[in-house]
Amino acid sequence: MATVKNETVMKRQPATGTGRLHVLDQLRGFALLGLPFVNVLALWLIATPETAADVWLQR
Repeated sequence: MATVKNETVMKRQPATGTGRLHVLDQLRGFALLGLPFVNVLALWLIATPETAADVWLQR
């Protein structure tokens, strides 16, 4: 691994206080709550095959 000289390395730290966007946190939380709902809804809408032709077509 090569070493780099004369460069300032900034360490990342979590945002605190006024640097945090609470609206963005709320939007992310809303999106996370919606993921299970969308996935369950998709599972409910899966059509079950009724004939052998349907089974072959759904592969």
